[in-house]
Amino acid sequence: MKLLCFNPHNDDTIIGAGGTVIKLLRKGWKIGYVYITDGRYGSDILTPEETEKIRAEEAKKERKILGIENFWNMEIEDGTLEKLSAGEIESLEKKILTIISDFSPDFILIPSLSELHPDHRSTHNIVYNLVKSNKLEIPVLKYLVWSLPDFFKKNYDLAEKAIIVNIDKEFEDKIKILKLHSSQDSEGRYTKIVYHFNSYISLVFKTYKNLDFDKSEIIGIFNLLEKNKVSLENLLKDLENPTDVTIMFHGRQEKKIKAQLGDDFG
Repeated sequence: MKLLCFNPHNDDTIIGAGGTVIKLLRKGWKIGYVYITDGRYGSDILTPEETEKIRAEEAKKERKILGIENFWNMEIEDGTLEKLSAGEIESLEKKILTIISDFSPDFILIPSLSELHPDHRSTHNIVYNLVKSNKLEIPVLKYLVWSLPDFFKKNYDLAEKAIIVNIDKEFEDKIKILKLHSSQDSEGRYTKIVYHFNSYISLVFKTYKNLDFDKSEIIGIFNLLEKNKVSLENLLKDLENPTDVTIMFHGRQEKKIKAQLGDDFG
């Protein structure tokens, strides 16, 4: 099985879905990374040129530890994705379509549309629109990095299926790999954010249950087709039967409340 991961910046996949990726790698999956921007503006201390070089080296260290051999750099200037001209977008789309064709993934992983960073939203839109407009029969998984309350200006992204993945066994390695992105962690405190966010996801979905894990990631699944039923079954099996939370809230599926609100609830 193959998963193609799209990173708006060098560290986004490991922040949002690192435990999931590590779990799949341990199950023998082949993982590919596509880096969309060069990440040059990821520091308030270093120059853009220094930051770009350092972040590329940090990404290289991550790939070496994970054993990721397939990767592609789109080299778009950090922070400019939503400002690209029509011609530049068309050129980027052609490159991405070639990568998808050559790598032939069973699943594609992208940031959620609800992300607030413009590079994250633009990465989502470019890749997801390509899948839809070209009628690619590939299920799309989405992850969260910058998840803020709904009263911020953002787009809703309602998944066909939402799952929480137990990453207790993978969490220590996720943190170790995240720390390789030291230029970001030193200024952004990402390891601390990840520790609390992955704990929060576990807690909020087991408020009324005693689920046997403390750290988890939430993944949305989109573009599900009948022909991909076996692929989805393999994904769920290799993720060690993640908890389906598509219509769950405060840790339980409340049948009485659902009955009162109707079948569209969730």
